[in-house]
Amino acid sequence: MTGRLLIVLRGVTGVGKSCTAKALVEYLGRDNTTRLNMDQILPEPLERNILSALRSERVIAEIYSGRQNLANPTQWITRFKEAGYIAISIRLDISLEAGRARCLKRDPDRRNYDELYRQFYHDPKFTAFPDRAKVEEFSIDVENKDTKAICCEVLKLLE
Repeated sequence: MTGRLLIVLRGVTGVGKSCTAKALVEYLGRDNTTRLNMDQILPEPLERNILSALRSERVIAEIYSGRQNLANPTQWITRFKEAGYIAISIRLDISLEAGRARCLKRDPDRRNYDELYRQFYHDPKFTAFPDRAKVEEFSIDVENKDTKAICCEVLKLLE
């Protein structure tokens, strides 16, 4: 894809959104690509993040599955579309057990099994995102893949 592009990386905690976003910025070129952390929910910092991102040709947005920016994504995605961006969503998928293992390795006290199960299978904000955002969504199975392999799959989707 050419032109202005908004890539929304979605997934549960520990799936690799941040690592993938950092690597995509390098692959696509730091001069015209930036990361947008949509986990920020306070209005002023979120607004600053969006305004800053709108200055770049390519934007890699990261959204953790449980945040409110999934519930009403048109509030922010419309701004990118009106600025001429093509927006796509890429859901990074992992099995519940592998996701739990990554979370426990990263932060042993942070996520219990019930919370992860809810995120994976029962969070309507997560599953309804592409319809609410009016974007095409692709999914990539990231289990047993390193960041380079995930980035290669994302870049293939962009061709």
